[in-house]
Amino acid sequence: MPDAKTIVFKLRKPEGEFPFLATQTQFAPVPKAKETGVKYEEHPLSSGPYKVVKNENDGEHLTLERNENWDEKTDEERKAYPDKIDVRSGLDAAVINQRLSTSSGADAAAVTTDTNLGPAELAQIGANKELQGRVGTGHFGYVNYLAFNPKTAPFDNPKVRQAISYAINRTSVINAAGGSALAEPATTFLPELEAFGFTAYDHFPAGRTGDPAKAKELRPPRRSSASCAGASPPWSSRIR
Repeated sequence: MPDAKTIVFKLRKPEGEFPFLATQTQFAPVPKAKETGVKYEEHPLSSGPYKVVKNENDGEHLTLERNENWDEKTDEERKAYPDKIDVRSGLDAAVINQRLSTSSGADAAAVTTDTNLGPAELAQIGANKELQGRVGTGHFGYVNYLAFNPKTAPFDNPKVRQAISYAINRTSVINAAGGSALAEPATTFLPELEAFGFTAYDHFPAGRTGDPAKAKELRPPRRSSASCAGASPPWSSRIR
């Protein structure tokens, strides 16, 4: 390493998405002595206000407690509020809404985010000011995106991938995700958050409803056969 705050990565082959991947929250340096392979997720190191003390079923049930090594004076982005947080994932939106509404037992102090609720659940909570205060809203640190395999026809042709990026009706995708209350179109893999180093750009400016005419200009001659698989397209839907 050049110095104590710099890590040099030497990749075996070119990876255009590596800089984007390196900004994600799950990408973090780990001291070699602390690397425990598949068991690392059970007790990962933390540089933030909370640490994982229990991880059941690969994140289905997490127990977080305050990280005694964290100092709020050195971290303006993250906050420490409760002493302990019990996190449950994988619940259906209707179940989350019911548990919030009932507020019995531990659920009396439960909170969630709007991304965990569907349009019907959001409408129900929208009429209850008390419940509104327990549903977090805003931009969250992830992006949903379509995926192509650039090694499989017809996606091995860059023009095909570009044409699809222009042709997609972004408004239709947002509506399918639950509407503008839950999602917005994204033109980069990074969430629109300063902590991720977000930089606004749009390589395929097609507007909210797509640009079929531009897509047809790029479309190459048809092949006799084609198949689909899944790797990153230049278009995504940012869920917030």
